[in-house]
Amino acid sequence: VNGCTGSAMAEVVQVDCLCEADFTVDARCLQEPAYFTLVADSAILGAQWDFGGVATPAWAVDPVVQFEREGTVEVTVIAELSCGVDTLVRMVPITDCSDSCSLFIPSAFTPDGDAVNDRWGWTSECVPEDFQVEVFDRWGELVFSARDPYHPWDGSSNGGPLRDGTYPYRIRYRLPYQDTREVTGTVTLVR
Repeated sequence: VNGCTGSAMAEVVQVDCLCEADFTVDARCLQEPAYFTLVADSAILGAQWDFGGVATPAWAVDPVVQFEREGTVEVTVIAELSCGVDTLVRMVPITDCSDSCSLFIPSAFTPDGDAVNDRWGWTSECVPEDFQVEVFDRWGELVFSARDPYHPWDGSSNGGPLRDGTYPYRIRYRLPYQDTREVTGTVTLVR
């Protein structure tokens, strides 16, 4: 144009997909199903999973698996992606969670108003379910009961303080991944 010339250069850069897949698993307890989720940097067309011999739908993209034994499982997935195929192998630990909770029951308390050990209660790493506690006097009469695991006994019955002594109790409870249990024993009240 008007005797001028010019030139331009263009470089074409093609960015290829890395064609990589990965997976997540959100449960690690033997007592719960394990939910696997396949993720990738391109469209997922299909997936073939191997859970170390545990039967599952072989071509499910996001399978749900119920493991039968505690231990480490080798999980293999062959992911068919829009850009190609990726294979992943990962070790997944599966833990028996039924032993992870216990109930601690103290053997004595001192409801003397000093704000130290004034209530008899129980502790656990887990929230007890289907909970019931009953405390009796030496004649077998019920002096305290509760269904709330967070309601400790203050050493009184019918609004009045009870005497020093040993009181039998019965606690029924169920902790996560465990059967219902019944514990009996005695608690000593010291004022």
